[in-house]
Amino acid sequence: MLAADQAVVCPACASSSLRNFGPLPAFPPDLFGGISMQVGMSAGNLLRCPRCTLQFRHPCLSDSQLVDLYQALPDSIWDSDTARPYWPAALELLNTHAASRSLLDVGCFSGDMLNWFPGHWEKFGLEPSKSAAQLAGKRGIQVLGSTSADLGPLGKRFGAISSFDVIEHVADPMLFLRQLSQCLETGGCLLLLTGATDTFSYRLLGRRYWYGSFP
Repeated sequence: MLAADQAVVCPACASSSLRNFGPLPAFPPDLFGGISMQVGMSAGNLLRCPRCTLQFRHPCLSDSQLVDLYQALPDSIWDSDTARPYWPAALELLNTHAASRSLLDVGCFSGDMLNWFPGHWEKFGLEPSKSAAQLAGKRGIQVLGSTSADLGPLGKRFGAISSFDVIEHVADPMLFLRQLSQCLETGGCLLLLTGATDTFSYRLLGRRYWYGSFP
């Protein structure tokens, strides 16, 4: 096991005993979300925490830096005219486990998934991209803010909260989960989707896995 720099701790459990797997693949030059813009960070290294098994990039962008980058993205970049493969599975899970038919989608972008959900769902979103949030609002989605930090002052609770391809971006994943869980109704559910390090392809490729090439 390699000792990490004392200033580096696991963002999930704060352990400072970390294993360093070496450098991650270099980012495509000046690209974020397929758009030309300055990322302002090198690819860094892949670290693993033996205590809680989290794998993470160091250094990583701060939450505020990420919000700035996402705010600059156009609302058309992730348009989806058809349901993505995981949407029906998400709907089935939420139909079974949601405490009520109120759903908050964290990182809803322009609201494609929420717009696809049946009309009897009350639909809310969080989205840092201003243009995408405006488009979601035009679709009848109540956009409550940019990030999970905006939820506390609202005092609102939801029957379910979804967050797809978001948690891997946040600097403090445990704080993110606490902020969301505190906004669930009693018996509500939190549904997340992110990259998995326990798959065969990841075990085969390690730090060279394609998921590690994004800022």
